Amino acid sequence: MGNIEKIIKKLINICLFLSILCLLIIIALVSINIVLRAVGIQTITWVVEATQTLHIYAVFLGICVVYFEKRTIKMSMIREKLSLKYGYYLDIIIELTIMVFIIVLLRYSIQLEGFIRGQVSPLLGISVRWRVIPIIVFSLIVLIINVFEILKLINQIERVK
Repeated sequence: MGNIEKIIKKLINICLFLSILCLLIIIALVSINIVLRAVGIQTITWVVEATQTLHIYAVFLGICVVYFEKRTIKMSMIREKLSLKYGYYLDIIIELTIMVFIIVLLRYSIQLEGFIRGQVSPLLGISVRWRVIPIIVFSLIVLIINVFEILKLINQIERVK
């Protein structure tokens, strides 16, 4: 499992880098637009649409990092009351619940991608599909992390027995 964990960590580092990059580009675009408006020059019309698209990427890539780092809220109060073994079982139930949600999200985001296939952004002139791609990528990354976590929990349960 060591090689898989290294690959996942590299993938998460890429997600973190891209998420930060998206946020920096958003800040730069909005700042340029503010300066242009303050000076009295016509603002860039496509900035709002570009920042919306970048925001989608930043959020979904950032969620992958947060999920991997386990900075999410779990049922920690209930888990503290359980023995170690049953705490692992609870963690598996939580991971399986997340897996079901992500699979449903993946299914519907793929359907949405097919539905909006021919649509083009009016100001940017690019396909609107680019707004759905981060949801699909997020779902796949979280599923990989999820399966890895479940396997790790099963391994820990076997050690406790």
